Amino acid sequence: MKKKYLIMLFIIGSFLMLTLALGASYAYFSITRVSVNTNISNNSNITLSLNSTAAITFSVNPYTPISDELFAESGEVTTNVNLTNNGSSHLTCSYDIMYIPDSTTGVFVPSPANSDNLQELVIIGTDSTGQNSSFSFDLVNKPYAADTSYKIMTATISANNGQTVAQKWKFKVAYYNYNFEQSINAGKNIKGRIIFKANDCTNNRTALTIVNGLVGSSNTDSNSLPWTVKSEDGLRYEGKNPNNYICFQNSCSSSYLYRIVGVLDDEALDGDSTLYTSKLLKLVKSTSGISIRFGNTGDWKTSNIRSYLSDYSNNTSLRRDTSKILNAKWYLRTSTVVSLTPNQMYEAERTGENVIGDFSFDKIGLIYISDFLYSSYESGSCNHSDAYSSTYAANCKDSTYLLPTGISWTITPAYAANSVRYYTSDGTVSGIASSGTYLHNPAFYMKSNVLLSGTGTESDPYRIVR
Repeated sequence: MKKKYLIMLFIIGSFLMLTLALGASYAYFSITRVSVNTNISNNSNITLSLNSTAAITFSVNPYTPISDELFAESGEVTTNVNLTNNGSSHLTCSYDIMYIPDSTTGVFVPSPANSDNLQELVIIGTDSTGQNSSFSFDLVNKPYAADTSYKIMTATISANNGQTVAQKWKFKVAYYNYNFEQSINAGKNIKGRIIFKANDCTNNRTALTIVNGLVGSSNTDSNSLPWTVKSEDGLRYEGKNPNNYICFQNSCSSSYLYRIVGVLDDEALDGDSTLYTSKLLKLVKSTSGISIRFGNTGDWKTSNIRSYLSDYSNNTSLRRDTSKILNAKWYLRTSTVVSLTPNQMYEAERTGENVIGDFSFDKIGLIYISDFLYSSYESGSCNHSDAYSSTYAANCKDSTYLLPTGISWTITPAYAANSVRYYTSDGTVSGIASSGTYLHNPAFYMKSNVLLSGTGTESDPYRIVR
């Protein structure tokens, strides 16, 4: 039978003792804890503590199994882990949980009647945050070298500025040996310690906090070109090469990088049916995918490119964070003209002419024409209050990070049923036949409360904190 047991307990600091004892003609477990308050680093803004709890004990006749699997089990004890953050924007602290046997004596052995040698002495635990809800740590099958540390797992706790977070842990001890009497283990004693070893704390922030903190800022890229974040139908990165790179792998080549378009007021399904309306993080692939035909018509819902992208969330550059990609609402309305300001184009995409339908729900899509128009840095003759024209394209094309290497599709339909809006390397936006074969840059949404580390540069892109 498959055994599902957990071990959990927490403190960040130097160590905390857990003593297990089995004695005489019946099994006996005792668990004790000590209250500890300790800083995980020299940062006075951080306080981590574990509340003290009473010891728990139990006894059971080793000759009478409790059930087909469970031979002996302690009562449940709860204890809290607290993290107080009094200064940093957001803290995530990690720690290792270790088991150290005090001696090699008293190790449990299988009952002679148990030919399968199926047994397990475990510490079982659950965390109220759900971060560690299913794992096992088998004490019996460890080599039991005295004073040797065995790493059980690494866990984390996080808190925003001014916040105290409590993680409630529930744990107990159990010995499993299926349905066999345990006379061979009468008088056995097992003794060891669980210690909690602090790693570090990182000042991670939500995507919304990062983007919102850059609104109106004046920044320059590695080539001294300006960039910023502006509040224009959402919070948008604007400039030739802003620090809006994000990566979903441990190491990132240019083909694995994405760009944060911004935090936008769009919608997505939370689960199967509930509409999640909030500020969403919009991202787009930093390099173009293969050239591909849009479809027989400009209808995204029946398009070839939509079918092609339907499995893109399993792409190797995204696979670790596929679950965070939202089933978002992509608008499919348009305007009969293209000479609109970015704001007018934004409104037309949502409330304009219904050529092929109102919207579609998908995990992967493409950017809108308005995303491209808004991505340029306003300076000199490049002004977002101007309507699009060839002059607008010429004035703004050299100040946008979304400039493609050729003709690239958007999800925005054109005024004709068999055409789609596109944007090009010279800043042009217009309509083109859907039967053409052009570049594409996959785009998608995540919730903006995801925690990010990194600085957003190409060499140090943002990464989702797991």
